[in-house]
Amino acid sequence: MPVVNEIYADPKRPMARYTDMVYMNGVSLKQVANKASVEPGTFYVDKANNKLYIGNNPAGKMVEATALKQGFALWQNQYSKPAGTTIRGLGFAHYSDRALQVGAPNITLENNTFSWNGFTGVHLAGSTGSNVGSNNAVVRGNTFSYNGCLGLGGHADGLLLENNTISWNNVEHFRKTWNAAGAKFIRTNEVVVRNNIVENNFATGIWFDISSLNTRITNNISRNNEGIGIQLELAHKATVAGNVVHNNSAGIMLADTSGAYVYNNRLINNRHNEQIILKDSPRLNKNRAEIALGITWITRNNVVTNNHLN
Repeated sequence: MPVVNEIYADPKRPMARYTDMVYMNGVSLKQVANKASVEPGTFYVDKANNKLYIGNNPAGKMVEATALKQGFALWQNQYSKPAGTTIRGLGFAHYSDRALQVGAPNITLENNTFSWNGFTGVHLAGSTGSNVGSNNAVVRGNTFSYNGCLGLGGHADGLLLENNTISWNNVEHFRKTWNAAGAKFIRTNEVVVRNNIVENNFATGIWFDISSLNTRITNNISRNNEGIGIQLELAHKATVAGNVVHNNSAGIMLADTSGAYVYNNRLINNRHNEQIILKDSPRLNKNRAEIALGITWITRNNVVTNNHLN
């Protein structure tokens, strides 16, 4: 039984951590904690006895249960050299953790669909150990929908994210204040996010966090998300321009972020009348190398101009 770290889970929805999945005639069933709780529309995995209990009569129906944690990995090390690979026109669904993990540079993902995966559609990995990381990825024209926590995210210097549809993610309702999002990246540099539609996610739409640097978020539509439309947190040097941000819990937030330039955005009907928020907290960066680059985690030197608020 795959288990996600409990820090991601909402205490009100503890079963979200257990990412087994069962579908009956293509309809997702809800996982419950024990056999006694099984009722129509639910299932229980008895790992000790290797049994699956379903609350519906399966006769004459197609029943699918997740068997694999991950669909595919592009992982570069001394034994594997997938750099420069293109994956185009494929569909990835029903993996208990993530559909695709990228840990190699110069990968292109184009016109694929990543949907109904237990935690994440696509994870872009940073450089660790023998892995060289997923720098300079191009993610274009894909659909990321109905994934358990995230459509896509991770670490990806030089990423180009354009013309994608990122919708209806966080269907398992993981904590919106921790990791859940349509798209969330941390510790990135020189990322461009443009011309995407990010909508109806049960979380923040677009989120850059923890020392992200030189981010450009332009000409996107971020709408009808339960969280913030566009969020920069603990970041430095960003351009947020030409976006349409409406009907989210809030519009654009700069939290403990510096050197951002927010202009020519249209913000409409974001709930609680919070269109643009600048927030500062006691958090301070202690990494000397990052501080030397200006990444202080202090809200200052931001410019907000020429935005349409309604």
